[in-house]
Amino acid sequence: MRKALHELATGYAAATGCACEAEEGSCQAVLSVEGLGIHIGLAESSGMIVFQTGAALLPPASGGREEFCMKLLAANNLFTDPQGFTLGVDESQELVTIQLAWDLSRLDAEGFARIVNNLLAVAADWMIRLDEWRPSAPGGENAAPADISGEVPFMNFLKV
Repeated sequence: MRKALHELATGYAAATGCACEAEEGSCQAVLSVEGLGIHIGLAESSGMIVFQTGAALLPPASGGREEFCMKLLAANNLFTDPQGFTLGVDESQELVTIQLAWDLSRLDAEGFARIVNNLLAVAADWMIRLDEWRPSAPGGENAAPADISGEVPFMNFLKV
């Protein structure tokens, strides 16, 4: 399974020209596409591969976070708004994430590329939506959107 992950990630990077950080034999890889990190992890116990990227920083805890998170929760209902992906919150990093789990045994290079490309499209859409949802800062102006293009460590839920 680790070999398949490595081949899929490095194959995608070679085909698209994006950067890829993937060590052979590792359960993780990171694709850097136009400044956005797509984190890919393997949960070997289940045979699932998880794709994840950051979409926005959470609003400050003192400024409308609960309402913002309720909108995220409502959008996740039946996966309709995120188009089959899942929106998540990583409180330790103050980050909204978008992710998808997929059975590695049912994934080839074409399917892998389709998932990564769809994740990028959905992430771009949600970055705009989340910026619009951002609560107003004192004075009535929206807080400046945060730069999430830096490396975001992969979520802890993959450690099995």
